[in-house]
Amino acid sequence: MVSERDAGDVQRLQDLADQERDALRRDRYRAVRLALQGKETLDIADRLDRSRRSVQDWVYAYRDGGIDAIQPKPQPGRTPKLPREREAELKARLDAGPRPEDGVCTLARQGCGPNPRAGVWRQLQPGRRVRSVGTAELFLRGPAAAT
Repeated sequence: MVSERDAGDVQRLQDLADQERDALRRDRYRAVRLALQGKETLDIADRLDRSRRSVQDWVYAYRDGGIDAIQPKPQPGRTPKLPREREAELKARLDAGPRPEDGVCTLARQGCGPNPRAGVWRQLQPGRRVRSVGTAELFLRGPAAAT
């Protein structure tokens, strides 16, 4: 049996669960709240449709570190090819549309693809297939990449 670390944690967990949009985080708050109310691990797991082990991990994390300890750890993602400080520059460039020196076509001009923003298209040789060059990749390498 686990007990409240701080007075009012049960109500705070209820408030957090009511406001949370992410189902996993909401279930973490609910599991700990139910455990604080005296429910058994298996009952909580069945009620939330989560594994017994997950419920135990969340309750133990709360017991050892409080509400902040049951937050999921941030997951590192792939490093973006386009640095964050250049995103606004890319957006402005895309909104400006293609220039003749870019060597790219648009749906309106040549019918190259279903969505001009999905990728920058270029023709390899007359009569050959069209291939996509990633927008960020083209932007980082400059207009020479479109040839």
